[in-house]
Amino acid sequence: MQANTVNLSALTDAALVRKVLDTIALSMDGKPAGAATVTKRAVFSNALRYAVEDTSQSATTATRRG
Repeated sequence: MQANTVNLSALTDAALVRKVLDTIALSMDGKPAGAATVTKRAVFSNALRYAVEDTSQSATTATRRG
């Protein structure tokens, strides 16, 4: 598992995030993943969207205060 783990800060790399999302959509044999896995992919994608939204709001708030 360690070999397939990256630091959270690596998720700022859009190409890496796209690769992760594309990989999650496939099973180990390269075929499309089942419904439960597709749901997990959607949850991960939504978590990333929330993080971007939260970061954007934090930056906007900091700019207004500055």
